[in-house]
Amino acid sequence: MGVTTVLSSGRRMAEARMTQTWRIGELVEVTDPVTFEVVQVLDAVYEGPGRFKFVQATAVSETVAGGQVVAEQVSELHLPVATTGLAIDMRAICDADPDDPSMVGRVVRLKGNPTGGQVTAQRWPVEESGEVIVEGS
Repeated sequence: MGVTTVLSSGRRMAEARMTQTWRIGELVEVTDPVTFEVVQVLDAVYEGPGRFKFVQATAVSETVAGGQVVAEQVSELHLPVATTGLAIDMRAICDADPDDPSMVGRVVRLKGNPTGGQVTAQRWPVEESGEVIVEGS
């Protein structure tokens, strides 16, 4: 069995685990025509399957910043290998998750490039952004 065959099989299995629906793109500010309030909306370049994963679910790193202890977990957003058009600093919002409804509405920032080479998924390092994106944007 060749590398290509094994990779194809692995990619099918990885994509089968991508049961969440994600939108990814640039945040833009627009003015609501009714309230005249400036809100952030997502100009999406990707909408499709993904899988959010804490890489070190049990390991939490603590650092001291400005006299405050900050706990940090490493997380990734897994996307199909053929996904294109994404860049560092884009935001991703989870629109659906049949297994964990608490994920819906979670916004993360792509903070680095994905893994490359002979991989079964693009694994983008992400961090919680804490931003609110207008629903339906």
